[in-house]
Amino acid sequence: NWYGLQPYEDLSRRASRDFHEWVERDSSIEVSRLAEAIAMPYLAVFFPDSTLSLYNKDALSARVQFPEARHYTFVPATMSLDISHPGGFGVAWQAQVLRLTADRLTLFLPEDAEVVELVKTAFSLP
Repeated sequence: NWYGLQPYEDLSRRASRDFHEWVERDSSIEVSRLAEAIAMPYLAVFFPDSTLSLYNKDALSARVQFPEARHYTFVPATMSLDISHPGGFGVAWQAQVLRLTADRLTLFLPEDAEVVELVKTAFSLP
């Protein structure tokens, strides 16, 4: 059984107005939440066992949001970095390493046509 609002035409005028106000309010809350997440630093931690930890961390409150765990495989011969979920499901990235120095890693993600630059910083646990 599905319980909810029927198509918009069947709503009374007041119920329709309330529903549209709720949609607008919910959309603005979601946009604010996404803008806040985009503004937060995105951290990537590469561990020697080929585990990659990704998360956003608020610099002021040290709050961690949107944590992810991935698995990576680096192929030095082709300078490629394959990143996938540990269980083999979900989005996988086949990244091309454009530049690798002691303090920077520049990747090209062809699936998103995006260049990503990772800057090495002193590590601190979240």
